[in-house]
Amino acid sequence: MRFEFIYELTIGISILYSIILFLFYFKKLTTKRDIEKKKQESMNFCFNDKFDYEKFVTEDERHRFFSEDKQALKILSNFDKISIALKHNILDEPVIFDYYNKYFIHFYNEYQYFIIERRQKSENPDLFLEFEKLARRWENELHNFKNIK
Repeated sequence: MRFEFIYELTIGISILYSIILFLFYFKKLTTKRDIEKKKQESMNFCFNDKFDYEKFVTEDERHRFFSEDKQALKILSNFDKISIALKHNILDEPVIFDYYNKYFIHFYNEYQYFIIERRQKSENPDLFLEFEKLARRWENELHNFKNIK
């Protein structure tokens, strides 16, 4: 009687252990697939963004001084949307960072007063806030990385 109980208990524990191992492996596989999918979607997002940020930055100086510049608002709105997507892990940050960091940092440094002015005009203190937070964080990370070298 006792031997049968121990035998059944051992079998039960073995089955439970097998189920746990299977679930762990399945979760690991699913997570890896989800990460790869997010990376691929992030790359597609980057490649589908046809705006020429480099041209806008180097084209001329007039963009810095016009507070009603629709192109600047379009870029800042786009960057704010990207920042919000990154905040909620919809896009893969390392991919987006590699593709956009120089533009985010440049635009934030060039347009920070423009952003403040737009916040005041619109009476919306949160306007482009996620973009600002992300640009500052990336700038600090790049600065810290350069100091390590």
